[in-house]
Amino acid sequence: MLSSENGQFAGYQYIKHKRGAASEPCVPAVRYLFAVIRRVEYCHTMNSQFLSRDQLEEQGFASLGEDVLLHSSCVIAGAGRISIGSHVRIDPFCIITMSGHLQIGSRVHISGHVAILGRGRIEIGDFSAISHGVKILSSSDSFTSAGIAGPMVPEECRKVISEPVMIGRHVVLGVNTVLLPGAIIGEGATVGALSLVKTSIEPWTVNAGVPCRVIQKRERSGTLECERLLVEIEKRKNVPNYFP
Repeated sequence: MLSSENGQFAGYQYIKHKRGAASEPCVPAVRYLFAVIRRVEYCHTMNSQFLSRDQLEEQGFASLGEDVLLHSSCVIAGAGRISIGSHVRIDPFCIITMSGHLQIGSRVHISGHVAILGRGRIEIGDFSAISHGVKILSSSDSFTSAGIAGPMVPEECRKVISEPVMIGRHVVLGVNTVLLPGAIIGEGATVGALSLVKTSIEPWTVNAGVPCRVIQKRERSGTLECERLLVEIEKRKNVPNYFP
């Protein structure tokens, strides 16, 4: 317990009992210490809020599965073009702004500070893990053609490139990886942190670098066996199977 019934900190009372009146000068330090502890506990609770089901449905998503956790700090634009599967978690401070369609599969985790933007279609397959700070872009201003960059000029003055971005099932994208328009990540592929992907990546491979390149093959059968085991567990628990 941090405080007593008369409002004095328990820590201060203990020190006073042990050391007598000589401990009086330590009162401000003790009060400050426990104030910091209380503040940390308050902030921890305050910043951990996910939207309720009613709040999620108010956003107007194209479709919404079961057990969806979307943090209240996320910025969502174009919700009517976003479809979300079941058992999906989207962590704090993500920005999802879609002019094209976004399809998020089931059992997907999108970590904090991820940005998903663009006019082209984006698909994220079942069981995919999108690590902290990943950027998935299906549109980009051209860096070689004539035109003015940015949204604050008329469309006829811009040169924007838009292509679909496809992320297969069981894909893992490492911290701060960037996917540019046209990126296609095959099933089961992993991409190391700080990588840049702008073309196709073969299924069940381990990749990294700028530009991204294949490092080795990824073990396939064990991952698919884990998926099969999960389906069996959920059947025994009567949990609906939301993926093929």
